[in-house]
Amino acid sequence: MNPESCLILKEKERIKYLRKKEKGQVKTVSEMTNRNLRIKRKQWKNNSRNYRLKKQAATESIENDANEPPSTENFQESQVKKRVLSEVRIQGKKLYNSKSTVSSVDDCNKGKNSEVLNIGDWVLVEYEKNLYPGELKAMCLKYVTVDVMVPARGGKYKWPFPKDIHNYPRTDIKRKISQPIPYDNRASQFYFPNL
Repeated sequence: MNPESCLILKEKERIKYLRKKEKGQVKTVSEMTNRNLRIKRKQWKNNSRNYRLKKQAATESIENDANEPPSTENFQESQVKKRVLSEVRIQGKKLYNSKSTVSSVDDCNKGKNSEVLNIGDWVLVEYEKNLYPGELKAMCLKYVTVDVMVPARGGKYKWPFPKDIHNYPRTDIKRKISQPIPYDNRASQFYFPNL
């Protein structure tokens, strides 16, 4: 249903209500008997309970969607495999060329696993050779879901509309960062002290 027809329908219902009210067919709360008040209260309670349950179910489904591991259909497996293979080749060349292979292996492992990620942490994500700060929403073995901010003027960042929540390979997470600090009273722009 388009918004224009919704507005027309609401206006028609409002006119019907006003006509009934003029004729005295609609009772206000002050004119109701005790029995009618009890019936109305029951209806109000049922309606509000149903509304709360629907709202709760909607929020739970949104949270479940955010916490589900990403499907493999969203990612192009061939690109991810090529990227991983190229990183393995680069790491292999580093190991082969270095004099002490044990120390270089340790350095590689420390670089990847030195920071333990948790849901709610702020991280720096690399996307198309640009870095974006974001909040970690969900994790699985290969991918993480991050709610990313976009750059604003003067080194500040802002939340995009609509939200920019995407699944990224773990290799795109560069490092953990501290939480953003609001730049103004409206909290529409933020800055990161350690960026």
